[in-house]
Amino acid sequence: GSEAEAEDLLAHCAGAIEAAKGHVVVTLRSEGGAKAFFVRLADSDLGSNAKGSPPEQIEDRKWANKSFAALGGCVKAVTDRARVVPVRDSVLTRILREALREGANVCLV
Repeated sequence: GSEAEAEDLLAHCAGAIEAAKGHVVVTLRSEGGAKAFFVRLADSDLGSNAKGSPPEQIEDRKWANKSFAALGGCVKAVTDRARVVPVRDSVLTRILREALREGANVCLV
């Protein structure tokens, strides 16, 4: 599609942006009710664990890795068609709870 087609598509969508400690989630909703979630995940590999890394940087990496693990658990539950998807395990998965519901189409790139 062309840039004009993309702009036309976006003109017919409502959007929302949520951020949580480095993660950014953009939600687009079409007039027909379809939703798309675009996620920029926080970087879990900021610097190294070597001495001299600021404590807040180490804590941010731990937090990001916990979020990745929680997201992985949710995606596995959705693909396994589990009765319960553990969306309460992290802030990121709480934000994405609609995208992780039963019957959702999930694509990770």
